[in-house]
Amino acid sequence: MKVETDMPTFQRLTKCLAEIYPQATVELLASDPALRDLGFVHEIPCTIEIHATQEQINEIKEMAIQFEIDAINSADGTYCPDNSEAYLNYEKYGWLFDFFYGNQE
Repeated sequence: MKVETDMPTFQRLTKCLAEIYPQATVELLASDPALRDLGFVHEIPCTIEIHATQEQINEIKEMAIQFEIDAINSADGTYCPDNSEAYLNYEKYGWLFDFFYGNQE
């Protein structure tokens, strides 16, 4: 799956997937630092390839949803304390659902 994104997102995605789902890998296909250097964009744009099947991507999205569910596990439905492991995992990996949902082929 090819995706147009920016360099910080590529780096964050690569790190997060290596930590929670190493079966899926991310490859940098192209980047254009000149656009940032010339002031046309704030971040370096890049094209990446995510090496994962649709089933694997669905599993990653399900994991991201579970991180959010785990972060909201109090009796009153509010988020866990900001320093809890569940909340920290949600903060670190919860964005993956939106990333993959927004970049479906």
